[in-house]
Amino acid sequence: MGRKSRKILFVTTVSSTIRAFLLPYADYFRRKGWEVHALSKEIENCRVCQRSFDRVFEIDWSRNPLELSNFFSLISRIRNIENTEKYDIVHVHTPVAAFLTRLALHKIRCQNGNYPKVFYTAHGFHFFRCRSFIENWFFLFLEKLAGSWTDYLIVINREDEETAKRFSMVPNSRIIWISGIGLDLKHFQPETEFSLSETASAEELNFEPGEKFFLSIGELNFGKRHEDSISAFSKLNSTDCKLFIIGEGALRKRLEELRLEKNLTDKVKILNYRNDIRPFLKNALALIISSEREGLPRIIMEAQALGTPVIGANVRGIKDLLDGGAGFLFPLGNVDALAGLIKRILCRPESVENVKEKAFLRIHQYDVSKMVEYHEVLYKKALGEP
Repeated sequence: MGRKSRKILFVTTVSSTIRAFLLPYADYFRRKGWEVHALSKEIENCRVCQRSFDRVFEIDWSRNPLELSNFFSLISRIRNIENTEKYDIVHVHTPVAAFLTRLALHKIRCQNGNYPKVFYTAHGFHFFRCRSFIENWFFLFLEKLAGSWTDYLIVINREDEETAKRFSMVPNSRIIWISGIGLDLKHFQPETEFSLSETASAEELNFEPGEKFFLSIGELNFGKRHEDSISAFSKLNSTDCKLFIIGEGALRKRLEELRLEKNLTDKVKILNYRNDIRPFLKNALALIISSEREGLPRIIMEAQALGTPVIGANVRGIKDLLDGGAGFLFPLGNVDALAGLIKRILCRPESVENVKEKAFLRIHQYDVSKMVEYHEVLYKKALGEP
């Protein structure tokens, strides 16, 4: 009689993480004969998630690690699911979901010979160099505690790898560095032509064909520091280029006020998020990422795959993708330096060719098909399979 099929549960805080990163994993392991489930908030409203997984579970938790009013009911729900389904592998992503799931499974694992095997992919630890000592200490304490309930810790940038080893979150042999969790390169072909008219009207953009523009993409929150890009544009004398900021978030009003204050209503446009940003990425002079922290931003990989240069703050995650001449780095918060790099690309367009070439040579490292296969190797190792 053959061995029963393996069963795996992917866990994230919100379903958008599953849509963005984990659908290729679900498809791959289902084709391999695994039974693949997912647990997340708002997942029952995600049709593509329901199609992609054998089963999905809804759970009502928050992205805010301090907002856990229903703490005990969440723990109970996770334990009930595991006791019913009996997974071989539980792979957790994102800090809140990762901590609570590992806590919930700890007692069960003690009773079941350390099963299910638990993997945690850290998409950028909540503690980092720009944060206060107290905040860093708190989040580090939680990660170390949860590390004792973890079989394998996967990190996606070198700073997190160094930190995980320095503080012995799990034994060093079970800290795995990988360059992200994958990009579908078939979806980002540099020779493909995209038109902005495919995704936005000229009226919405206040934009004429042939105009030049820079691009910033990300949630409108303090950590993304979109105000740095706006302030850098206020230092430019050029009138023939624009800045498009694409995203949703609580700081939209503040950013709108800033562009008015700096008299940039004709140059800076804040646009709603859209599902397909390839037309913007492909046609931009450069992508600007001014965040104070990142895990390993896939938007940079997407830009590089399409042949668009990237200007980024010299911080964790961003510098992993841009160092060695694969992009333009500036000190975090240094608006003058950012403005200087924008001017360089405007005035010396030939200077970006070498950067684009170096970036493109790295793209194969991020191929999602290779990432998925590597995860299969890790899972089999954890389960004691050849």
